[in-house]
Amino acid sequence: MVRELVCGLSALALGGVYYAAAAGLPTSFLSDDVGADGLPKALAIALGLLGVLAISLAAFRRKPVTAGSTRAGGNAAHLHLRALGMLALGGIYAALTPWLGYLTATVALIFVVAAYSGQRLTLRLAAISGAGGLMLWVMFVKLLGVAMPAGILAPLLG
Repeated sequence: MVRELVCGLSALALGGVYYAAAAGLPTSFLSDDVGADGLPKALAIALGLLGVLAISLAAFRRKPVTAGSTRAGGNAAHLHLRALGMLALGGIYAALTPWLGYLTATVALIFVVAAYSGQRLTLRLAAISGAGGLMLWVMFVKLLGVAMPAGILAPLLG
């Protein structure tokens, strides 16, 4: 419980510092509606919300988690390896997005992360991945006007 509380407080503080740094980014007459500080501020807010969530979970936990136990039933080394696997998936996503394009890479990321987390490979998972990737693409590219790499789908997306 103490570790989760410290982690939540740290995330909340880091989110605040990151937001302050993003607010200090200079604006230009050439910037779009989102601006250079739009994405960093959104990430800072998300980090702060995750910190509040971790603090809440720590405060309302009934049974303390001991150092040797884990929720998933594995040992601590196994959990660290799984976290490194998730980090590797993020790195692969970042490396392939310019070539595959934002839409294709995001659909693939949602599918692979869900499968890596233990979800069964079903048509439902494929549909959720496709809908999630499409929703994120529409939100960022069409609604917010953020330029994302089109990649191999460039001829189809215009």
